[in-house]
Amino acid sequence: MYKLLFFIGIIIIASCSACGYISGSRNYKITCDYIKGVQPIDRFSIAELDVVYMNSTNTIPDHFTEIKRVSCEIIKGAKERKIIHFHKKNKGYRWFNSTPTNYLNTDSLRNLEIREQLDYLKKKGVVGADSSTVSYDMIPIKFKRNTWYLIFGLENAERSYFMYYNENKNCIVRYAEPGPW
Repeated sequence: MYKLLFFIGIIIIASCSACGYISGSRNYKITCDYIKGVQPIDRFSIAELDVVYMNSTNTIPDHFTEIKRVSCEIIKGAKERKIIHFHKKNKGYRWFNSTPTNYLNTDSLRNLEIREQLDYLKKKGVVGADSSTVSYDMIPIKFKRNTWYLIFGLENAERSYFMYYNENKNCIVRYAEPGPW
């Protein structure tokens, strides 16, 4: 009897994990104003996209080019928060203009903080004045109407999120495929 209950329990846990309820893959609420996590947030990035074409159901971009990227990360020693506001100051967090993705995905830079990545790339001449290490209290971009954004790099999120800022200034958020962080 106990073996049967144990076996049923394992099946339920495995099913919930596969659906994302235990693994943490869907533990974020995203709006046009903030990201809220079940667990504290340490860093993430938002990329503005130029969409070439949509997927077959026309619900998320299928092919796109990244136009601009900004990143938010906790300041060393600061207390982590479960909610990060885009258009308000977040005590202990800073925003940065980020670098091109082809440089960030190298193993040598992956474990560095955003500021350290930018400093390294600036010394190598890869990053110019446009992607400086200047930090901001709030997101340094304004969401544009009829524009798609990719939100990624959230801890325990196995996938990314697409956010569409429509003509009425409402957000549509879609859970996306893995990557690119």
